[in-house]
Amino acid sequence: MKTILLHMGTHKTGSTTLQKSLAAFRKPLNEAGATFLGPGRPYPHLYSAFLHRKSDFIYNRHNGLSEEEIRARDAETLDQLDRSIRHSRNDRVIVSSEYLSKLSVAEMADMRDWFGRHGRVVAVYFYREMLSWIASDSQQMAKAGRNSGPTPFSIAIERVTAMPLRIGEVFGADNSVFLRFEDAIVDGICNSFLKQLGCPTLASLGLEEIRANEGISANAVRALYAYNRLFPFGSADRPEALMQRLIGLEGPKYQVAGFRPEDISRYAEARREVLEKLGLKLQDPAELPESESLDPQADAMAELLDTYIARQRG
Repeated sequence: MKTILLHMGTHKTGSTTLQKSLAAFRKPLNEAGATFLGPGRPYPHLYSAFLHRKSDFIYNRHNGLSEEEIRARDAETLDQLDRSIRHSRNDRVIVSSEYLSKLSVAEMADMRDWFGRHGRVVAVYFYREMLSWIASDSQQMAKAGRNSGPTPFSIAIERVTAMPLRIGEVFGADNSVFLRFEDAIVDGICNSFLKQLGCPTLASLGLEEIRANEGISANAVRALYAYNRLFPFGSADRPEALMQRLIGLEGPKYQVAGFRPEDISRYAEARREVLEKLGLKLQDPAELPESESLDPQADAMAELLDTYIARQRG
């Protein structure tokens, strides 16, 4: 029987670095006793395979496949993964996809039971402090063309509290591992992951992890907010060359200003539950800065752009 080390995210906590590094060093890790399955990116279709409603996944809604075709594709994904796990010579098998943390309790339980046919299943989740998570996700979504402003507080608090609580509920205390991003980056995301789970580390093999998704400047982020507002994602007239120039703008690190008092109160309540049930180390709410807006400068720019756009259309 094997131990399945199931890395479940979340987004913007070093997932790409972890996946690229594990894929790049698959052979030496395998020889040292740990098998990594999947590519150096989120495992294709694994998240979809456990969704009860396939249309909940945005990529399923836009890939042109029928419901029947999606189910057949997902079944093949699981068949291939099942064969790969059974054929692994090592008793520790690593699978990674940050999308898995978005599954519901019932869907997560189905996934746990599917992997459980091969042995013990350990869920691994990286969590990150609210301010830095929002800043990092906002940068990524701006680069992807999705955001014309900071990632909302409602999304961030789910990553910090609701998602780990679901994982703890489904996998239990003995089979849930929560790693704080701010601590993990000291020794490296990969080394922290592997060491915590009893696997040979990259450092012990004389290897260095591959850093991915480097941040962009505050100037670049706010310029991209404006760009995405003027040229919404999917627009036929999006000037891609301009977007690349904006991404390269230099300047200070992007940060968000703070949270509204009511959001800090909501965070404080959710934090108490996470501390009580999981023991996660999260920032004291009294230390969080207050602001009526995550990014007042971006708000002011958006107001000016909206006025300009309205005049152009008028």
